Amino acid sequence: MILKSLLLEEFQTTVNDNIWESVRDSALEKISAVAKQDQIEKKKSLNVILETVRKIPGGNISVTIRCINNSKYSLELSYFKLTLTDDSGNVYCNDVEPSNIRLNSEENKLYFLDFALGD
Repeated sequence: MILKSLLLEEFQTTVNDNIWESVRDSALEKISAVAKQDQIEKKKSLNVILETVRKIPGGNISVTIRCINNSKYSLELSYFKLTLTDDSGNVYCNDVEPSNIRLNSEENKLYFLDFALGD
């Protein structure tokens, strides 16, 4: 009886508790914590930073973005929204679906994109 009480105490349960429910609840809490941590890591996994915007001949602009993959996994950037405003208040917006922006684990790369101002 003493051994049983010590065992129940070690698993933080009592004789009235259903041990299987207690184990299930404990396991579900741990799974939930791991899932939340994974979601947090995924949110922080990719950073896209605007490095430069330059006017190039032909009325186009050249945009340089820095993509930083902080995760353990390879990622592909498939879509981003680019909004630029100049000193005069003119706004340029473009929904960009780039090709070949692929980042390996913990990679930091510059990408050069050209846009026509009439896009």
